[in-house]
Amino acid sequence: FHAAGPGHRKTIIFSLFLSRKSGWYEPGLAGFLSAGIHAGVSIIVIFVLYFMQKSVVTLSATDNVYAVMEGGTFIFMALFSLVFIAAAIRRMAGGPAAEGTSGERSLYPLIIITSLVPCPGAAMLMVLSIYAGIPGIGVAGVAAMSAGMGIIISLAGYMAFTGRAGLFLRLKRKERTMFFASSLLEVISFMVILLFSLFMAWPFIRSVIY
Repeated sequence: FHAAGPGHRKTIIFSLFLSRKSGWYEPGLAGFLSAGIHAGVSIIVIFVLYFMQKSVVTLSATDNVYAVMEGGTFIFMALFSLVFIAAAIRRMAGGPAAEGTSGERSLYPLIIITSLVPCPGAAMLMVLSIYAGIPGIGVAGVAAMSAGMGIIISLAGYMAFTGRAGLFLRLKRKERTMFFASSLLEVISFMVILLFSLFMAWPFIRSVIY
């Protein structure tokens, strides 16, 4: 239920698998990879702050860490999106004969980078468990949350995977049409990610500038 709400990289995963060819197992792998990193970073951040301060971590301290990590992550996402947009446009200019698999190899680094922002819900659970003196239970709870997030995020990936297969199945005999439609869809998908990343990173950028 926590992961079914807004966020949790569902938009990113959906856009990625809508814009590229992938194996049937990849949306599931990407979903659980994203969820595991997203929740795992929360555990690491809370314990690092706890041992650095040699006291129970405060929510205000975690907020400062989250602000920096979230801003930096979305800036990286924007830069990655620009690179992928340029690569897709270059492939469109070269035509179907120039299409390669280099774009697919970039999928997992992007998923890892976009998942580095700690999960606030997982962090809250860890803070409460540390206050209660049961950090092990907190870690188990975060693991359960991560599994739930993995299921929901994977479903978003499979929705895009299935929709893309259905859309392009009708065009399988028209290679050039399919190629340019696929490339255009990839450009549009990464433009959505670019605009979303800039929008989310703007408060952090503004705080640094001013």
